[in-house]
Amino acid sequence: MVTIDALLHVLHVLAAVTWLGGMAFAVLALHPVLVTRPIEERIPLIVPVLRRFFVLVGSSIAVLAATGAYFYFARLGVSPSLAGSRYGILMTAKFAAALAMVLVFLRIVFRHYAAASDLARRERPGSPRYAEIPVHLKRLTTLVRVNLALGIFVLLLVDLALRT
Repeated sequence: MVTIDALLHVLHVLAAVTWLGGMAFAVLALHPVLVTRPIEERIPLIVPVLRRFFVLVGSSIAVLAATGAYFYFARLGVSPSLAGSRYGILMTAKFAAALAMVLVFLRIVFRHYAAASDLARRERPGSPRYAEIPVHLKRLTTLVRVNLALGIFVLLLVDLALRT
């Protein structure tokens, strides 16, 4: 029989895979191809792709927060001594790294994506302000790389915690 815990665990893993896999795809496959194209071809493609991906990430964050809180309090909330254990410390570090990922994601969306999409909507190719779009996209890509590294660190913490 499938339990609620099992279903929540599957949802948690799927949300993490969606976010991390999407970042890996963006950095390792999409970005290297897009940078070979002229900026006038890249912008109409990347802005809607990022919009869709960011909706997926936002949904993933909601699922990860809900399921993560459930598991944290279900496991650590019942045993205060567990919170000070190696497992508890690793899970707290995982939470801190995941929170950092969310903050980086918010910076990506509300600073760099918002600026790039606004400029793409209002400016025409060749205008001086249109040339600012690649700057925002470069910073966005750098932050996605940072988040991917943080996500891999989270996976390492989970692996270490599960081995305790």
